[in-house]
This record gives sequence, C-alpha cells and structure tokens, in this order.
Amino acid sequence: MAAKGDLYDVKAEFRDPATISQSNPQGTLISPTTVVLSVKDGAGVTTTPTVTMDAVGMYRVRVNLNVVGTWTFRWFSTGVGQCATPDFNIVVESTVF
Repeated sequence: MAAKGDLYDVKAEFRDPATISQSNPQGTLISPTTVVLSVKDGAGVTTTPTVTMDAVGMYRVRVNLNVVGTWTFRWFSTGVGQCATPDFNIVVESTVF
C-alpha cells in the first residue's frame, strides 16, 4: 500500500533469454528498441509516462500517486528485446495529513 501524494519508483530490468545459461542464470541485460510503462491510476485514467534508462537494461519511472484507488502498471518493450510483464497493482489510500 501507498499513501496519496507519495512518489513511487516503478522499475524494470530487461534481459536477453538467449543468454541464459548455468553460469548466467538470469541472462544478460539488454536495451530494447522501445520501452514503455502503461499506468492506469485509481480513477481509471491511463497514461504512458516518460521512461528513464538508468543503465543498460535497467529502466525506471517515478509516478506521483495523486489519486486514491488501485493503480495498475504494465511494462512492455518492442523491437529488439520484445517482451511484456503481467499487470501489477498498488493500492493508494488517503492519509490524514
């Protein structure tokens, strides 16, 4: 859970499944052609905020949780490294402050 007004870092790593091996069980980080985070806020409004690349294969979006309710997120990429995550949720509650 989170409180209305929190800043929430949503992070993702993209890895090349072709590089998974016994010595590299997670695979090598890669930078897909395009990386997108879809966000549906507690009011049901969907946006695609600007994604920041922190390093090769590592991405982040800082989201202002400004609406009470269930927020849904989904990462996906296109081109090289095409993949998607399942939807994941966070509940945002009001605060007395």
